[in-house]
Amino acid sequence: MLSNLFGSALGATEAPTSEIATPAPPNFSATTTASAGLFGLLGQQGGNQAGANDPFSSLLKLFSLAPPAPAPEAGTPAATLATAAPWTPPPPVTQPPPTTTTSTPEPDICVLPPLTGNCQRARIMWYFDNETRACERFSFSGCGNSNRFESKRACEARCLRLV
Repeated sequence: MLSNLFGSALGATEAPTSEIATPAPPNFSATTTASAGLFGLLGQQGGNQAGANDPFSSLLKLFSLAPPAPAPEAGTPAATLATAAPWTPPPPVTQPPPTTTTSTPEPDICVLPPLTGNCQRARIMWYFDNETRACERFSFSGCGNSNRFESKRACEARCLRLV
């Protein structure tokens, strides 16, 4: 069946349908001529130009693997193909240097003075008095430092072990 389509170009003959057909060897001169005509559509305009009989020269030129053709003469329209610029990799991404922040170590909460603060939530809490080395009650307003404990036991568990 394919020989019906390509028989004249490839030189194959059609076999009777009742027999198993062995294809005849292809006629390469006809193929080259047909290929040259086909590839001529891709850029070769006549049979006398260089490479007109080479079916792959047009493909090589199409994919920029062949040297460029000479420039057309003045006054003749030139068929141009848009070509993409060669790919270049993007520049490497550099990481900014890590910022070094030195933080002052937080002092032990047991040596901080009692700071009642000036917020609206006043309630009785416990703080460690570093001078008397004992836990004392104070009115905590909701603001202040970390020297505050819910109970005397929590204050003593945290701060008396340091004494």
